[in-house]
Amino acid sequence: MIKKKFNKLIGCKYEDFLAYQESGQIESQEARLIPLLKTGDEGALPSIFLSTVKLVKEYRDNIFKELKLSRAGKAYYLTEVMFKDVDDKSRIDGLIIIVSKGAITDACIFEMKNKNNSVDKDQVDRYIGLSKKLGVKTMATVSNEFVSDSSMSPVKAKAPKNFNLFHFSWTYLMTKGQLLLFQNESNIKDEDQVEIMREVLHYFDNPASGVNGYHVMKKGWKETVDKINNRIPLKVSDLCV
Repeated sequence: MIKKKFNKLIGCKYEDFLAYQESGQIESQEARLIPLLKTGDEGALPSIFLSTVKLVKEYRDNIFKELKLSRAGKAYYLTEVMFKDVDDKSRIDGLIIIVSKGAITDACIFEMKNKNNSVDKDQVDRYIGLSKKLGVKTMATVSNEFVSDSSMSPVKAKAPKNFNLFHFSWTYLMTKGQLLLFQNESNIKDEDQVEIMREVLHYFDNPASGVNGYHVMKKGWKETVDKINNRIPLKVSDLCV
């Protein structure tokens, strides 16, 4: 059993990471395609999404490319992760770690929301701080909130210059999966993986899953419309815009 304190994720030997898990210094669950959770539970979505990334090659390639994650090594997918020696209050919804030559070389932290729950700025700032302590340079938030590009965030978080902060809407992630099912040069080749993708999309498409899609305009829309109606000039820097 390992006795020293855990402090860095990137650069940590994978065998040490497993020892930290065994000692309880790191708490985590393996992502499962069929988690033992109630349908609609916020914890179910990270587990199912990360399992899909793990099991469907073309979907994984797509997500990794967008997150700029390294493909040199073996990927592991975890949920409900807590690094007690670093922050014993923050429990991360999802985590992908990349192991190459016995050490963790890259990682991405996920913070996920379901239903009408919005990404929280203070929480994102706190997780960015945690990521920096762990040596992780990539974080992705996921919610039903829309952004025009994954490099943008629905909140004004303080991300350092060398830190990658992404945001995906659940509808965007579903669309990525749906496009892979069409007959084109990038469709899923393995028949079993095709069926996995279909089943996951069927689950996400049901409102009970917590994925709402776009049926309500986000906060700021009313303010934008009122300004237009009252002929008040809009600036690109306006939060409502």
